[in-house]
Amino acid sequence: MTQASRDNPQSGDAPVVQPVIRHDLFLKHRNGFFWRLRDEGIKPEADRLSFPIDGRWGFRRYADIISVNLSSAHIPRSGTLGQCTITFDYRETVTVLSANAAGLPEPARHATYNAFLDDFHNRLIASGDAARIWFRIGMSPVRAMILNVALVAGGLLFLMLPIVLALIARSWEPFELLLAGLLFLWPAWETATKNQPGSYNPSYPPDLLA
Repeated sequence: MTQASRDNPQSGDAPVVQPVIRHDLFLKHRNGFFWRLRDEGIKPEADRLSFPIDGRWGFRRYADIISVNLSSAHIPRSGTLGQCTITFDYRETVTVLSANAAGLPEPARHATYNAFLDDFHNRLIASGDAARIWFRIGMSPVRAMILNVALVAGGLLFLMLPIVLALIARSWEPFELLLAGLLFLWPAWETATKNQPGSYNPSYPPDLLA
């Protein structure tokens, strides 16, 4: 720092304060069935995350965050849904979605979702709290195992069985079942391959919507 900077705290060496941006994304605060998502908007700030709960704005400090989990789900005929689940102390969670109010994927929000992830992770790193937070990607190991077993069983039923039946019957008709099986299994396969359990570097949050 130059002598002029020390004498004049208003000089160009002053730290740059990043503006607070509201990211217009829908939030989910609990698991289970819902008719419509009503809470929308989230703002990463210097040391806290501000968001509404049942329409009332509040905040939680980054110091209260235990883990951040990034995952995605492929919904047939709708697209891919991005999910960022933030777990605070006392197991309180908020999930930020690239979805519309019905909870279905909305590709128009993908850019906003990715901008939120960059903003949020950069703020966590700048605050110093990122060093003690667990950054996870994908499903839990148990859920991943169950899905992988289901995919193997589905592959045997919908893919291998039609081939065997076609060879035995010397007919092309069983291949209609194979095609239907491919259409049924593809979303689950894509979700499984993108959401294997693991961890990630907060400096480079993965893009699961690509």
